[in-house]
Formats: sequence, C-alpha cells, structure tokens
Amino acid sequence: MRVVVRAVFLLLAASAVAQQSAAALLDARRITSGEFATQRFGPVRWIDGSHFATLEANPQRKALELLRYDAASGKSDGLIGAHSLRVSGRELPLQIEDYFLSPKGGEY
Repeated sequence: MRVVVRAVFLLLAASAVAQQSAAALLDARRITSGEFATQRFGPVRWIDGSHFATLEANPQRKALELLRYDAASGKSDGLIGAHSLRVSGRELPLQIEDYFLSPKGGEY
C-alpha cells in the first residue's frame, strides 16, 4: 500500500512541476513583449507580369525600404532605400506608410 501511495504522490508531484514549467513558458510579459508579433509583408503592388514591389524592414537603418522582386527567381533590388529617406536634422529616416507606383512601373 505504501508503494502505491508513494507512486501516486510522485506522479502528482511530477505533474504539478510540469504544469508550473509550462505556465512559466508563456506569461503576459512574453505575450506583450512583441516576441510573438507577426512579420510584416506588404503592401505588395505588381509592377508588371513578373515583378512586384513591397516594403521590407531594414533593422540596421531602422526603416522600411521599398524593394522590387522578380517573382520567378525571388531576387530583389532596391527601389527606395533608407538612405534616400534621410532628412537633415532627423536621426531616423522618414517612415513609408504606403506607396503607389507610376504608370512606368517603378522606373524613375
């Protein structure tokens, strides 16, 4: 009987420890920290039948940049980089909120 009581006690103790560990993994601080934030993508605008433009974060420059992608290869090149958004007297570049392409399809 003692063996059964000890076994039940150990199982209950192990279960309680496992529940505490699981609860410690996810709490309000972690939920609101931004750790689970989604990655930004877009808005996407098609330039022509094989290229599109989108905004992407440049963490080093703390800004969004407008990039052009080749849909088939996935290769990108910059249309408007963070360096183009610098304004004298401001520490950070201007932030792009939205954009529209000219009828020339992203050419300037």
